[in-house]
Amino acid sequence: MAYEKEIRQSIERIARSNNRLIFHAIVQSVNGDVCTVEYGNTTLTDVRLTAISDVADNAIIVKPKVGSAVVVADLSLGNMRDLVVIQYSSIASITINGGNLGGLVIGSKLADWMNKVAQDLQTLSTLLQSTPVAGNGAPLGVMFNPQTSTITTNDLENSNIKHG
Repeated sequence: MAYEKEIRQSIERIARSNNRLIFHAIVQSVNGDVCTVEYGNTTLTDVRLTAISDVADNAIIVKPKVGSAVVVADLSLGNMRDLVVIQYSSIASITINGGNLGGLVIGSKLADWMNKVAQDLQTLSTLLQSTPVAGNGAPLGVMFNPQTSTITTNDLENSNIKHG
């Protein structure tokens, strides 16, 4: 029973202290894998956006929008030295594994474009099957006007989510 009492007293002591281990803050700026936040009247710099500093290219970096609220954990147990963002109210971008492969594909846009390409191929196939062939084996002039326009990667990707 004495052990349980010690645990309860320790928890009560932590709860009553002014050293908050988890707190809300407002993002002032973002630079790489760290940000600067405002907590009350205090500006806190080098708040990590990842579990460890100096992340490799195989990490996920979530960057909050400037001016948004974040939840920050103080891993230094109230000393405000080892801070990391653990929750976001608004996200500016997400980078996965270095982001070298570009933005994440928006499936609905890709599917719409591919359906148009399939329709054009079906139209071309029908035209070729129903067009008579000249005596020398060459087809007569087939008039085909594709309905699908050329697209670029930018048309299909969400550039706020990049993966590697």
